[in-house]
Amino acid sequence: MLDYPKIQLKTELTLIGIEYLINNQNLNMNPISGKILTLSIILKNLLAKQEIRKSSIYFFPCYKLRYKKPMKISRESKIIEQQNQSHVSRTSSTNSKINKRYLILSYKTDFEKVHYPLALNYEEHIENSRLMTKIQNLKTELLDHKSQKQNDSEILVSSSFSISKRDIQTFDSLVNQNELLKPKVKKLEETLTQKKGAVEVDQLIRDNEDLQNLLNTSKLLYEEKIQKLEQQIDLKSTEIVMQINQINVFKKELSSLIGQVETDNQIKKHIKLMNEDEESKLVKAQKTIQKYEKELESLNQQIDSLKKQDAVKKRRINQLETELSQSMKRYSYKGVTDRLYSPYSNYSNASRKSNHSVPNRANSNNSPGNASPNVRQTSPNLSKNSRSSVQYSVSIDSILVFTSETSILQHFSNEQIAILEETLSSQNTTIDQAQSQQDISNNLKEAISWQKQYVQIGFSSRIKQLTAKGSLIIVDQIKGKLICQSLQVAYQVGKPI
Repeated sequence: MLDYPKIQLKTELTLIGIEYLINNQNLNMNPISGKILTLSIILKNLLAKQEIRKSSIYFFPCYKLRYKKPMKISRESKIIEQQNQSHVSRTSSTNSKINKRYLILSYKTDFEKVHYPLALNYEEHIENSRLMTKIQNLKTELLDHKSQKQNDSEILVSSSFSISKRDIQTFDSLVNQNELLKPKVKKLEETLTQKKGAVEVDQLIRDNEDLQNLLNTSKLLYEEKIQKLEQQIDLKSTEIVMQINQINVFKKELSSLIGQVETDNQIKKHIKLMNEDEESKLVKAQKTIQKYEKELESLNQQIDSLKKQDAVKKRRINQLETELSQSMKRYSYKGVTDRLYSPYSNYSNASRKSNHSVPNRANSNNSPGNASPNVRQTSPNLSKNSRSSVQYSVSIDSILVFTSETSILQHFSNEQIAILEETLSSQNTTIDQAQSQQDISNNLKEAISWQKQYVQIGFSSRIKQLTAKGSLIIVDQIKGKLICQSLQVAYQVGKPI
């Protein structure tokens, strides 16, 4: 459509008309009636502003953007729309689908009138700036089309000029041939004039005609050959262009492949470095695990040794208890053991009384076995049996004190062993804190060594107290037995035995 100059001019005029309509929307309205002016009035105004005579130019009439008439909405539907806003939105969406916009281009020829409706996107509210940008885009397209057409015409002119050059070259060659033939013709004419024979002249004329025919046929043949050669040259040139394009494509593919290979090499190097780092980390982790396993083995050995010591101590305590029970059976008599008093025993009946308290001697004559443990013999006429019974009661009381103390020591030792086992089990679960647990175990060992010294000091003070009461023999028998049980308890008790 745009190939014809008249149509190009008409399209330019339509664009000018659209710009006029956009820029002068308010002027197209009649201020009195409020109606849009007719097309003839708009055209007159446009021609007057452009200073164009109607008769001097073939004007291409432009119609404003037209709409299809939307569907008529009844009064009942309007009432329903006022009540329900959702229904309004639905109807508006349907109307927007139905409504369309067309730009109708019409032009006249001598015998017909043609209309070109151009469909446009429907918009309820159009911005003038957007329409102006569209018009400018159309103008740019027209200019591009014109420039392309001019270039095509120039190319055609140049090609025709080249063809004419070729024709000129062939013509020059023919002229040269004619110039070469002219002297021959003159010679023949001279010979003919000398002979003056009409028959020979006719033959020469025929020969000349034959030669001209040969020249014409040769020209045609050469022209056909030249055309074929030109076609071959064009084909080869197109093939060369295609090959060049293929070479460029291959170059791009090679460059992309080279880049991929480089990236792959970089990725491989990075992976190697990561593997080396991970291997070094694994080696370090294995070394640390071996260290922690050795420490755990040492701690387990310590636990086993402590358990063995505990078992030995328990056996020794059982032996002591059996010996104490046997000694109690030997030295016990009716009603004496129940009334014995010991200031060191927490389990005696009169532990709350002072050392100088006087016992209640009611009913002592009737039952000799009901005497109190704090009775002091004031009369000088005591029998030998009563003195020996008092000595035996003191020794038995001291033995009971030791049994109670050994039970207390056993209780505390068991608790402390349980605490140690709990700490070591926590060390098994937390390998990362094994070093700190080892420090704690070293501190415990130091505390135990300190306990030994403290217990020995306390036990020696206890021996001094017992020797004052005449029970040194029994203490010597169980001295070595009780030291082992009191090693780990003295630190918790905090005072001598």
